[in-house]
Amino acid sequence: MKASAKQYANALYQSTVEASKKELPEIIEQFVLTLRKNNAIGKVDDIMAEFSKLWNAGQDLVEVEAITAQEADSETKHALEAYAKEVTGAKKVELNHRVSPEIIAGFVLRAGDQVFDASAATKLKQLKREIIG
Repeated sequence: MKASAKQYANALYQSTVEASKKELPEIIEQFVLTLRKNNAIGKVDDIMAEFSKLWNAGQDLVEVEAITAQEADSETKHALEAYAKEVTGAKKVELNHRVSPEIIAGFVLRAGDQVFDASAATKLKQLKREIIG
């Protein structure tokens, strides 16, 4: 039976989570050799994506994409981080910001499968639906 990317990621996570910095190079080298032996090198992108999820969860860290209509200043980014912590319950947030003028104003936050949409574009669409019926 072939292992899935999630299984490989879990094995790597379990091997590294308690390891010292000195042990990490050997663990990673052995992991890569195992992937080669099992003809699973092609899964490395999926494995690393799954590993990242496990690592972040273990660190109580959430990756959040913040979309605003224009470039956000540092005060706004801090406010978005605080809001993301509040709605996700995470202690730490890694905020990735991008600009999308299509949202008109406000913001959209994406954290995993969750989307928090406080954009003017969405509010206008909802209003249009209510008016038109």
